Amino acid sequence: MSILSDSIPARSSRLGKKFLPRALALAAIPAFTLAPIKADCLPSAPNGWMIPFTMSTHQTNGVVSYTTGTLYSNFYFGIYSLSGDNFAQLFSDRFVPCGQYCFPTQPFNENAADRVGVQISENFFIQPVTPNVTLTLDTWGHAKLSFQGHCDSSTNLLYGSVSNNTMVVISFGTPQAPPR
Repeated sequence: MSILSDSIPARSSRLGKKFLPRALALAAIPAFTLAPIKADCLPSAPNGWMIPFTMSTHQTNGVVSYTTGTLYSNFYFGIYSLSGDNFAQLFSDRFVPCGQYCFPTQPFNENAADRVGVQISENFFIQPVTPNVTLTLDTWGHAKLSFQGHCDSSTNLLYGSVSNNTMVVISFGTPQAPPR
């Protein structure tokens, strides 16, 4: 049962459930003081910590992209975010120039990368808490693509779709304290 419903069950008895008034129940809940409720797939980290991530995109035309890097955590006034910019985004339809010792079909040419920024945010004042993802296409005039993310409970991956033709999947590593 949601904390936002009109009444909250206090306990069960033989005569049925007794309910606390909503206002009384909400008064007993601390207001986002220590541990806000967040999406399960996003790692928790104090402000300024580094979170390794990997992102792949799969387009309906068969093109796949790969991006990896480090996002930085920030929690300010009820909004938790992970963000970073200028990550190399490699594509499966950009092939490595073939020299004497390479295969002519090797995709993901690191010399033909685009640059992309990633921001993932959650607003704890809006329930249910849902990750919102914004990709900034740095190479393409800083165009922004946004979508609502979803957490897959079996894999702990964040995923969503953008522009009706691209699926995005993001995984996270272990948060690390910033260097001193």
